[in-house]
Amino acid sequence: MADPHIKSEMDWLDHLTVIIYRLGFTFCFPVIALLPWAIDYRIENLVFICAIMCASSLHIYMKPFRLLLQMATWIGLIFVLLGFPEIGMGGIYYPWRPLL
Repeated sequence: MADPHIKSEMDWLDHLTVIIYRLGFTFCFPVIALLPWAIDYRIENLVFICAIMCASSLHIYMKPFRLLLQMATWIGLIFVLLGFPEIGMGGIYYPWRPLL
């Protein structure tokens, strides 16, 4: 657990990545709630956008663990771009499991 008395300095880039990270989680919950409904638009695309927002700016200090979660998202995106969205969804949900 972090010591609340130690305050590290955050620059503008740190603030920006925190905003992107939190917006990704904020958008992911209503988007995931839309998945079971048959809507004409592919909701999976919005799930991938939310996942990329979260994975691009993870604030986990254990670097190997952070890289594992980020790479799962990027590999999932590659599968989607190659035409395998079902496999890509697994790569997207893998990083969110420990974070939720």
